[in-house]
Amino acid sequence: MSIQDAAVLCARSRVISRLIRFVSLSLLPLLLLPGCSPDRSGDAATPEDTAANLSAAPAQVRIVATLDFGASTMFDVAIPFDDGTTAMDALREVAEVDTAYGGGFVRGINGTGSEQGGDWFYYVNGFLARTGAGDYRLHDGDTVHWDFHDPAAYRGVSATLGSFPLAYVNGYAGQRRETVVAYENEFAELANAVASQLESAGAPGVSLVELSLLADEQKQSRHLVIISRPETDPVREIYDNRARLGLFASIQDSGLRTYLASADEHELYQHSAGVLQTIQNPWNPSGVGACQNVVLLVSGTDAEGVTAAAVVLLEQADRMMTWCGAVVLDGGVERLPVPVG
Repeated sequence: MSIQDAAVLCARSRVISRLIRFVSLSLLPLLLLPGCSPDRSGDAATPEDTAANLSAAPAQVRIVATLDFGASTMFDVAIPFDDGTTAMDALREVAEVDTAYGGGFVRGINGTGSEQGGDWFYYVNGFLARTGAGDYRLHDGDTVHWDFHDPAAYRGVSATLGSFPLAYVNGYAGQRRETVVAYENEFAELANAVASQLESAGAPGVSLVELSLLADEQKQSRHLVIISRPETDPVREIYDNRARLGLFASIQDSGLRTYLASADEHELYQHSAGVLQTIQNPWNPSGVGACQNVVLLVSGTDAEGVTAAAVVLLEQADRMMTWCGAVVLDGGVERLPVPVG
């Protein structure tokens, strides 16, 4: 057996061992139910019993690895973890990892690495992480998304669509913030639906406000979902800084323009189109990259495009979790950035 084969078997053994532990913990509450234990066969379950069983459920994280800004998926698994486990520890549980610079830099995952002309970047709940994977300590419910892409491509991608609802619900490093869904009046019903979905998912402090009434304090300190056509000031400000913010689409007077990962122009859509893009909050006084709050832009070339984008967000968010953005055209959804070649 080669050293490489032995390493792979070792990694698999770690995963199997952790999964066995997870299954055992998951089944333990069932063994305590009436009828499953001979010592309690005559007892009825109480609310206190149920609460205790639920609280005993092991903490979990989701680990995802993709290629080329979410173009393809290498793996997507959920595993239990212990307090103090880092993003690097969790990655090693599910994959063979090659590191550099004293173990703090991920050079390769399952054989895909720097020799293929790219680097690995990781996002936590949709935020581009601001620390090394060995320094980020996991929290229950975190999703850690690793993506391999050419470092010469856009480096300004500060968040992914996985931030909806993950960033709004779990935050970063366990720090959660309240959310404002800001909207143009004609999209009030859609805004209510988005707010309700976030509340149902567990996001704290979700409120609604008409976009023209959005206060500076709200704009700077909260998570935002902006549902609007491009003519409003906040949306125009974002598009005016498109290159710096790492966006792969913009809406101009002539239509919706999409861009390749290389930042080259790709296509101009001159008919009705919607767009979904997310960034770390550019109005945060701590700066883009602070991993404190995000802005999800739900927009389009016209009212029909905005509506189509909002509907896709409400119905297909998990499908787009690893994407940097999406364009909605004639009922179909295309990933951003547009693939090269």
